Amino acid sequence: MAGGEAPGTVTVSLADSLGAPVADEGLTVAGGADSAGLVSAYPRTTDARGDVALVLAPGAWTASAQPIALAPPPAPRLVAAGTFIVPIGGRATSDTVLVHLRLSTASTVRGVASLAGAIQSGGIAVNPSSLTPFTETDSTGAWQLGDLPPGTWVIRFGAFGYAPAFDTVIVTHPGSSVVAMPVTLHPGVSPRLRSRSSGSR
Repeated sequence: MAGGEAPGTVTVSLADSLGAPVADEGLTVAGGADSAGLVSAYPRTTDARGDVALVLAPGAWTASAQPIALAPPPAPRLVAAGTFIVPIGGRATSDTVLVHLRLSTASTVRGVASLAGAIQSGGIAVNPSSLTPFTETDSTGAWQLGDLPPGTWVIRFGAFGYAPAFDTVIVTHPGSSVVAMPVTLHPGVSPRLRSRSSGSR
């Protein structure tokens, strides 16, 4: 933990669309990449009250519920996610960050990404705000992400030999379809994001 900063206690609560607790479902809490390109990810399972409690380092984090299918396709999947900040100087024993997630119908975001100077633009990694649903572009650069809840999500685009690019997408309503702005990656340094997980369901 950089600079000996005190960790903070975080409680993430998962509820259905009516506000009832959702027990025994998977949640993942993930933080941003450090200087070595490592992303901290903590998979957990909600308790009988729909809660998950963790002690986390100060900084920005994202909590997301694993997509839940209540019926076979084409029935909609339910998702939930949110971002939060663990403040610097908090006391883990007394200061608790409360994060409330509510399940809603998944939305879809699609767009096109390209590699400057390249004939085809396949294989670009598309990753939204440390969330688990990530994808890659096809040979034309087209991409699509499902299982996104309402919110503001920063999407990272990465490819070997190219500097990463970012775009902000706003999903306003559950079950919506959003078209993102075109993105172009230019040659440059391409740090590779890796994940380090702690614990299991």
